[in-house]
Amino acid sequence: MTHRVTFTADRYTEESIAEGLPAESGYINVDWNKHSIMEDGDEFFKDFDTRAEAEAYIEENIGSTEPSGDSFYAQDSDVDSEGDTWNFAGHIDEV
Repeated sequence: MTHRVTFTADRYTEESIAEGLPAESGYINVDWNKHSIMEDGDEFFKDFDTRAEAEAYIEENIGSTEPSGDSFYAQDSDVDSEGDTWNFAGHIDEV
């Protein structure tokens, strides 16, 4: 069994924070640009033999994580050069 890791992000602007919703959500390619949302995550994944390797890869890419089932959420947000706030999550699927 393989453990497939994908990453998603929510981008918040000042306006979207006031509304309580992200301005944009979707998949990201952590090897390319964590601040660029992709609609389809089918090509942005990495496979691992063990769950421990998959979890280590997630933590390495989004920092300390707080697990919730098969999803792991970064404890710290990131702010881009335009002042938008980004929240990241890593997801493990058994394939």
